[in-house]
Parts: sequence; structure tokens; C-alpha cells
Amino acid sequence: AKDRFDVGVDAGSSQAVVGSSIAFGASFGYRVRRYLDLSLNYQSIPHYEMTLASLSALGRYRMAPRFHLLGRVGIANWYESPVGTQSSIVTSGVDPLVGLGVSYRFSRRLSGRLQYQLILAPSNSGLGGNFQGEFLTVVYHF
Repeated sequence: AKDRFDVGVDAGSSQAVVGSSIAFGASFGYRVRRYLDLSLNYQSIPHYEMTLASLSALGRYRMAPRFHLLGRVGIANWYESPVGTQSSIVTSGVDPLVGLGVSYRFSRRLSGRLQYQLILAPSNSGLGGNFQGEFLTVVYHF
């Protein structure tokens, strides 16, 4: 039987109007069709004291036997609770999320992804505009 589930951990960089920060996260995916997954992701962005949860559809297009082009469409629920030198205003929101990336399958159980994501937030939102990030993800399939 083909693997239907996956879990991943990622690290990368996030950028917003006011600057950039490292970011860490985790994901859980379920394969709906051969080239389509549902993905639940969580990310922590320490510099902004922000957390982000997203639900998205992840499509894969096979470029070579172990190499896939990735596309992501979904929604992101973010929460920012800054303290210290940043703004002390708590903000949150739900905004559309899109992404692109590539995936390489190292073995039956292990793959790596390089991904770009963009949260399409209006300029009058708590984010102050679009929020983007680049991530390297290690994924275990089961």
C-alpha cells in the first residue's frame, strides 16, 4: 500500500513589512489523490512573537522519478502577541496563502522540500501587508 500520511519539520526565514525573522514549523499531511495532499501546518516566528496555523491543498507535478514541483493554496490563521521593543498590540487574522516549491524523494520514507509561501494580507491588517517565507522541510512518509 502507498503511504497516505506524512509529518515534517521545517526551518527558514520569514519577511514582513517591518523586517525578517527565522521561523520554525511542523506539518501533517494526508494524501487525497496521487498528486494531491491536504496539509495542516504550524509555524512559530520568534522575532514577531507570532504563530501561524494553515490548512492547504498541496499539489505535486512529477518532473523526474524523485523530483516534484509543488503548488500550495490555502488559508492561514495567524496570531501575533508582541512584547518588549515591538508593538504591544495583539493582532490576529485569517488570510489566503499560496506557495511554490520543489520536492526530492531521498527514499521511500524520507523526502526534502524547498518551499516559498506568501500570505496575502491587506495593508490595513495587523500584518501590515503580505507576509512571505522560505523554508527547508524534512518529511517522513508513512
